[in-house]
Amino acid sequence: MRRILKWGAIIFVGLMVLGGIAGALGGPNEPAEEPSEVEVVEVEATAVEEGTTTERVTTTIEVAPTTEAPVTTVAPTTTTTATPEPTLTRSQENAIGSAQNYLSFAAFSRSGLIEQLEFEGFSNEDANFAASYLDVNWKDQAAKSAEHYLSFTSFSHSGLVEQLMFEGFTREQAEYGVSQTGL
Repeated sequence: MRRILKWGAIIFVGLMVLGGIAGALGGPNEPAEEPSEVEVVEVEATAVEEGTTTERVTTTIEVAPTTEAPVTTVAPTTTTTATPEPTLTRSQENAIGSAQNYLSFAAFSRSGLIEQLEFEGFSNEDANFAASYLDVNWKDQAAKSAEHYLSFTSFSHSGLVEQLMFEGFTREQAEYGVSQTGL
């Protein structure tokens, strides 16, 4: 029923625009004007239904000035865009919040963050979900961790790479992190 009402409203708006154009061009009681170029009018309507589907309809109407009824060509196009959002469980939401909190004050590898969330009592599934859900640059996390280590103790290049790998960073992430320190 909603779809019928929506399309009815779109067609009504299109007809109102068409009627306004026809009225502006003159009716049958007025003297005929010299024919001019065809006027093209586009009517656009966007309807949002429940959920996340958006429909956009564009209708092109060509109006030729004349004393006769206007000639119209209607070419509707519909674009449907769906942007599904995952439905999160309460536990997943909490794991994401906790992960964001940890990352706001300390650097973690992906596996280190998952271990910390599991230690906090989240299931492995929720901890993995949170680590995957967040847009974390793990190389930047390795660089922050490397800087943190160097702020309180001395390391060789290879020793710091090994320490970061021990924390759960990949060799590539650890090498990147150490290289960012200038070591």
